[in-house]
Amino acid sequence: YQHSGNSIISNDFIKRTQYMLIKTNMGGKNNRGLLHCISLMLLRKQQSKSLTPTDVHNALTIALCIEALQSFFLVMDDVVDQSPTRRGQ
Repeated sequence: YQHSGNSIISNDFIKRTQYMLIKTNMGGKNNRGLLHCISLMLLRKQQSKSLTPTDVHNALTIALCIEALQSFFLVMDDVVDQSPTRRGQ
């Protein structure tokens, strides 16, 4: 993934964030994010409008945020439960 070259966000931060999202989201069903994207598709269909590239980008960004938040909740649950692993890893 190539970001827009924003000088405020370092490449190291982006790499760490990507690693964290892969480790915490892979293997899950991602139902929440998928439901968000499906909801947008159905809404646009009801409005008789087609999805724009901006719609898709924004929907995927929000879906990723939803999944990241859910992953955070799961990790915090493991911390509270003092579980040594998440999904056996």
